[in-house]
Order: sequence, then C-alpha cells, then structure tokens
Amino acid sequence: MTYSFILSDRRNNQYKIIGILIFMIYPILSFPFILKGILKKERWAYLLGAVLMGYMGILYPPAGDMYRYAEDFNLYKELDWEYFWLFMALKFDYFLPLLSWGLGKLGAYPELTRFLFVACSYYLLLDLYHDITLSNKNMTRRIRVYSLVLLVPLTFSIYLFRMGFAQTVLVYGIYWFLIKNRKKGVFFIVFAIFIHVSYIPFIFIAIASRYKIFNFSSNIFCCLCFLLVFVESSSLGVTLLRSLPFSESLLAHLEEYISGSQSEDLSSLFTIKQLVAKYFFNIVYYITLYQYYIFYKSNPQPLKIKRFVNIFILVIIMSSSVPVLHDRLLDVLKVFLILSSLCFMTNSFRMQRLLRIVVVFTIINMLFTFWQLRFYIRFGEYNKLLTSSSLCIISFHYTDEWVSKNIDKDGNIVQWLKLGYKPVEK
Repeated sequence: MTYSFILSDRRNNQYKIIGILIFMIYPILSFPFILKGILKKERWAYLLGAVLMGYMGILYPPAGDMYRYAEDFNLYKELDWEYFWLFMALKFDYFLPLLSWGLGKLGAYPELTRFLFVACSYYLLLDLYHDITLSNKNMTRRIRVYSLVLLVPLTFSIYLFRMGFAQTVLVYGIYWFLIKNRKKGVFFIVFAIFIHVSYIPFIFIAIASRYKIFNFSSNIFCCLCFLLVFVESSSLGVTLLRSLPFSESLLAHLEEYISGSQSEDLSSLFTIKQLVAKYFFNIVYYITLYQYYIFYKSNPQPLKIKRFVNIFILVIIMSSSVPVLHDRLLDVLKVFLILSSLCFMTNSFRMQRLLRIVVVFTIINMLFTFWQLRFYIRFGEYNKLLTSSSLCIISFHYTDEWVSKNIDKDGNIVQWLKLGYKPVEK
C-alpha cells in the first residue's frame, strides 16, 4: 500500500512538471492539465489557471474603459512622487493609481495592470472553490464541477476593471470574515474599498450584522425579497447619504452616483439582445435568491450570516435610486448567495435540482457575454494564445501605432464603428 502511494505521488509530480513545462512553452495546450489539476484541488493548477486567464487580460484591446485606464496610466507614470500625491488628494480610489504609478516607474505597460487584476481575481475565486469544496462534505464530484462553473466563470472581462477586481476581493473578504470567522477577511473588505470606494457600505453592514435586531423571521425575509425584486426607485438615497459622517468632498464624490451622470439608467438604450442577456442574468439571480430563501427557512446557516444578508438586502433596496451602485451591490449579493448556498448545500433532490438550473442559466449567461465581447476578441491579439509562449505573451503590449490606427479618441474600436455599431452613450 505504501508503494502504491509513493507511485501515485510520483505520477502526480510528473503530471505537474509536464503541465508546467507545456504552459511555459505553449500555454493554451496546458489547459487540460490545468483543468484536471483544479478538479483534483492542486494549488499549482490554481496558479497556472489564474495566470492563463491573466493572459486574456493582457491581450484585451485598450478600448472603452481600458482606453481611459491606459491614458491614466501614462499620466501617472510621468508624475514624480510629490506631484503624484497631490494628484491623489483629489481621488478616493487609491489602489489603481498607486499600482499604475509604481508599474509605470518600473517601465511596465498598462497591460500589466489588466494581467494583475484578472490573474489575482481568478486565484482568489479558485481559492474560494478550494476551501468550499473541502469544507462541505456533502458535495459529490458533480456538485464540485457545478461549483467550479458558478464560482470561476470563464467570462474574464468583468475582472479587467477595478470594479470587478474589487468585487472579487470583497466577496473573498466577506467569506473569510463571516463564514469562516477569520480576521483576515476584514483586511480584504477594507482593501476592496481602497480599490473601489462604492463598496464602503460593507463596513457598516459588517458592524450592524452583530446586532440581534436584524434577526428576521422567514416571513419578513420573504417580504424583503419581494421588495428587492420589485422596488425600482427610491428617494432615500441622498437623504441617507447626507446623514453619514463623511467629509464634504467624499459626499460630493458619492452623490455623483445618485444625482450626477452615474445615476442614469442605461437599460432604455440597450438593444433587444442586450436586454435578453440582462434578463437571463436576472433569472440566475431570482433562482439563487429563492434557493437562499429555502436555506433561510430550514435554518442551516449561522444567525450572523442571516443578519448580514438581511442588512445587505435593506441597503440594496435603499440604493435603488442609484442605478450604478444598485447593480453593483446586486452583483455582490448574487455571488455571495451562490457562495452561501454551496457552503451549506445538502444532498436533497430539491436543492440539487435548483443548483442545476442555476448552472444551466449561468452557462447561457457566459455565452451571451462572449457574444457581447466578440468585437474585442476579434480585433484584439488573441491569436497569440495559439502561437506564442508564456514569455512572449507576458511581455506583449499594444503599441502607440496600433492604438492610433485602431482606436479613436473616445476609446471606440474604429472597425467596429465602420460596421455601423454605435456605443451606448450617456
């Protein structure tokens, strides 16, 4: 038996070495090795999988918000230390400017920030997958595969942005702080706020979740869910914001989300296909919410988690007058509800059937997302994934000549506009 164990361990090491070597020479061919390693809960596979998705971030064309990120990057790297901190005094999201300034001074390109955002996001998500699948002994192999689909989506584009990266860091922190009772979760929650200031309500949510007044019955929780789904607007936004002990400059920055340009709901400008994609996303959200309601009634979760979700839903309802913030909080809620459901998943037929439905619609959402990204993938340099080594990809950057030829001054892809497509404008 000892000999068999040693032989198995040796084969695993050989498999790992082969996977790593293939990844260095021709990364796309290592995907089957990485996927098998992830399903076997191997840390090396988590790291290589995160780096591979980071390569997708590097090759993403500098269009749209990425164009503005690149402009900011080039601005920061030209500032000396003194002027950089004077400039930072005007901002509240500190992490991206500081990262851009540091990388710029080291001679790096904007593509490296995209790589770090995407790679770190996927590693944190894979770490969540690792801990949840280890902790929940009720999980079958099939449920573990479902968990991978739900927790680690292939739609990498959201993690290119500081909002998506901050959301991942935030959910990671909430998981360790709330579900695992680990103090390191507080660090990640605070870190997420430094990445994106719109997540500052979670400090108050975490504090308030300690009070028993937010222990709601299942009937009250059902009413909250009803309000969450059907309440579209609220006049509470500015009133509540003004009651918080923030500085005038921070209040002005936050009010931009309520009464400024960020308050505009762009759904009315969406195409039919974009609206269909949005509603498919909502189906996943509604099913996940219903699944959590069943958990809420059957009481498998600690009270502190229930209190946290109760306060979270109240905050989302009150933020309904702020479409951008409202949608971002809903995104976090959806991910956390999936996390919570997987943590306390049972072998009951009802729970597993709901989980399968969520997985099916999640896959449909992924396909819609790739359809929306088709122009960025088509006009980007993603062919390098099929022809280049890891060293070539990690050192790649879009030249100024490429940008001036393919991207206009507003950050739109020129060939996209020539085909008659127009960006959604505020």
